[in-house]
Amino acid sequence: MPTMVPLVMLLAFFPAIVTGSKPHIVYALVDDWGHYNSHVLGNNPDIHTPNLDKLVANGAILDRHYTYQFCSPTRVSLMSGRLPIHVKEDNDWVGGVPRNMTIIAKKLQSAGYSTHHLGKWHAGSASFGHIPAGRGFDTSLGYFHASEDHYANTAPALLLKNCSAFNTTWPCGTDGRFDQLKGVDLWRNLKPATGENGTGYNLFHWMHEVTSIITTLPEGSPLFLYMAFQNNHAPLQVPDQYSNLYNNITGIKRTYYGMTTAWDDALGNITRLMESTNMWSNTLLVISSDNGGPIYSGGGANNYPLRGGKISDFEGGVRVASVIAGGFLPSKQVGKTISGYIHICDWYATFCAVAGVNPVDTAAAAAGLPPIDSMNMWPMLSGENSTSPRVSIPLSSGQGTHAGEILTKGSKGALIHQNYKIIVGRICENAWTSPNYPNGTHVDPRQICMDCGTGCLFDIINDPTEHHDLSANPAYRDTMLMMIEMHKKLVVNGCWNHTQAKGEQFDSEKVAQAMQEKYNHFWGPAYP
Repeated sequence: MPTMVPLVMLLAFFPAIVTGSKPHIVYALVDDWGHYNSHVLGNNPDIHTPNLDKLVANGAILDRHYTYQFCSPTRVSLMSGRLPIHVKEDNDWVGGVPRNMTIIAKKLQSAGYSTHHLGKWHAGSASFGHIPAGRGFDTSLGYFHASEDHYANTAPALLLKNCSAFNTTWPCGTDGRFDQLKGVDLWRNLKPATGENGTGYNLFHWMHEVTSIITTLPEGSPLFLYMAFQNNHAPLQVPDQYSNLYNNITGIKRTYYGMTTAWDDALGNITRLMESTNMWSNTLLVISSDNGGPIYSGGGANNYPLRGGKISDFEGGVRVASVIAGGFLPSKQVGKTISGYIHICDWYATFCAVAGVNPVDTAAAAAGLPPIDSMNMWPMLSGENSTSPRVSIPLSSGQGTHAGEILTKGSKGALIHQNYKIIVGRICENAWTSPNYPNGTHVDPRQICMDCGTGCLFDIINDPTEHHDLSANPAYRDTMLMMIEMHKKLVVNGCWNHTQAKGEQFDSEKVAQAMQEKYNHFWGPAYP
């Protein structure tokens, strides 16, 4: 367990908070958005993202924005202000941010913000202390799982060893490893959204709610909106009005492109609504993906020219498309590309700074939990200086799990430090895609693996596509030794096992029982 830093020392890591009017803050988190899957930002001539293009032109590109290699750890990192290795590396939907950690919504709520969550959560739902409305969001409308049907709101639970043992009239199938017990996953605040499920495309549901939130915002209250888009996560589904824009494209690529244009349309609706209510001039909007686009079979994304994709620590899996915009961004930053390192956990301290609230998590400290890793990026983003305070990013420990299994057996994780990245042990998604990917002829990249042993070394600043492994180059011997030592210090010895959070281990079968017996086939918390 990493050494805890005293609170008085922690204060020294955070530049002075911003004074003046508190901005409206909107975080638009896009699900499974590929690095190449936008028009101007991705330099893709075939995809229509006019609203994102406008925001790029009137905002700034965040060229080195990093996340975890898949869903839940990224979302937990954003909410908690911790690097995933200090809070959660599994993709389970039941556990999440430990209840004694203060999430960003609670911090902003304490600063007078009206706080709202829409869409995907995937940051804990075992208890009412894990779900959005139970820990700092004034309102919430969304779902808890990693994915669900975009129309029916049904989601399977990959967590039951013996589905047939449950008395259920609902579908009970299998994915070959775990049984699946299907239920409805749609919650409004502290109860199931009964009657709202199955009423249309989820994205339209979220947009209707956005209109209500913005138009009824109490006068004088700053807004924090966490807009967690379901698009572009599987199952790949989109209304015909969007897929028909791509009649020259076939297969899953056509659906994926349609889903991208759909969320871009929604993004445009949000910005226009904020303009019409005179909010935009004092708004800070951040857009990013939660991980690299999935290039494996059925994923539909493309991270060209980067190597790899979702579930990989190659740049294609962790360096995500991102933009910052809104009238709160100083005009001198408009049109710029900001190249300093940012990890998604850094928005915690950054939002606290612009809101005028101390980012230190005293509740977590009292419970013996890790302190925040978040760093205030506002001086760099606002142009006060040109460098990032972050020089190191521990990307993963190699222990990330999905459905209870280590995702990449033999992985020892990855670390960025200064110009370099070291990947230790086994890694998959060892592939580059072309601009026309997916084209129906590929081999599943999950099966294309390599063993980096004690470490593959890449200069990701001068070789962003990771074509040149420098680990055996004598000229980089000292760098390699330094990176091995940094990996040992920050990843191997610095990783925190989230099972150490007392009282945070839950019986998944009780959650399934609650779905049937307590919530009439809606997934929801099993514990108080």
